Amino acid sequence: NGQPYSMEDAFFVRDAFHPQGSPLTAYLNVWLKDSSLTNTNYVDPRLSVVYSRRNDVVRAAVGATSTQPTATDLAPFSVNSIGALAGTNICGQLISVGTSPVTNLKPERGVDTELSWGHRFYEDSQIQVTAYNANVFDKIYNSTVPFSQIGTGGIPPGVLAQYSTLLATQCGYSGPQILAQLGVSGDLNLGRTNAKGIDVNGRQRISRDLFADYTYAITSSTLSSADVSVLQNNLGLIPGSQLPGVPLHTYSVALDYQTKKNYEARIVDYWTAANNAKNSPAFSWANLLLSAPAGPGSFNVNVYNVFEQDVEIRGLIGQGVPRALNRYASPTDYQPLIGAAATERFGLLPRTIEFSYTVHVK
Repeated sequence: NGQPYSMEDAFFVRDAFHPQGSPLTAYLNVWLKDSSLTNTNYVDPRLSVVYSRRNDVVRAAVGATSTQPTATDLAPFSVNSIGALAGTNICGQLISVGTSPVTNLKPERGVDTELSWGHRFYEDSQIQVTAYNANVFDKIYNSTVPFSQIGTGGIPPGVLAQYSTLLATQCGYSGPQILAQLGVSGDLNLGRTNAKGIDVNGRQRISRDLFADYTYAITSSTLSSADVSVLQNNLGLIPGSQLPGVPLHTYSVALDYQTKKNYEARIVDYWTAANNAKNSPAFSWANLLLSAPAGPGSFNVNVYNVFEQDVEIRGLIGQGVPRALNRYASPTDYQPLIGAAATERFGLLPRTIEFSYTVHVK
């Protein structure tokens, strides 16, 4: 009918106060937001105070923010491809037949504080340190809920029949067992989460053409509270613990050699702690970049995982880091985490070399 699916309006107001001759400046930002998607409107303020003196800058900030779900979060049901399950172990796991909208999805709300310090040692050598703490309410989180709890209304019969036949054939399930192992995915408001940490990054000149770059991050991301129904359907979520897949520590160190004639050699070593997306213990890898001027551009060679660290192109069944479950887990819920269906560890790809040519436009 030509009508937009949703309408979002946002207005931004900013003011700054800087007394003459003072090293302090105060900034006040206010966002006015309105959304027809969830029929909500918010006022998101933020106050920042900046101290600037010669080679040092200190910034303290506090504010609130809101994030609306996207229109796709509330889009009609879409089916997953059953072919993606071919050759995989689906028994003992909750399988999603598709994505379904959550009609009562609410925006995320957050309140955060931040303190940062930047220092310039000389010219292009500098360091920046940031500490932050953010509380997020109604965190939007994707989850799969079994049909045994929500029923099968709105699911095309043909889709349900295909998946039911697959589970019956491969796992020997029937009736109630199938409804307990099949469900739909969708975003939901998880509850309250807390994110806090420290970020450090900097660049240090070692000689005329040689630099060192570095980053280090401590990222604590925990679930503070959630509804009982959310915890029962997501056994890997444990209140007070780090969220799954979010490593606590990461860092990178780089040596960068650049000449005035635009020749460059750069090697970067990355490290990430456990509780990572690969379900692996802590691992690292290094990338190498070589670049040389050629005509109107530059010829580049990129080498990924140059030292072939933690290489494994296959998923190793049972080699992954065991996952903890919350107090709503029953003894049978631990069965997929041990034996033939245990957690799967994924490694890095072997050394990969890529050649490219970049044209520089003035």
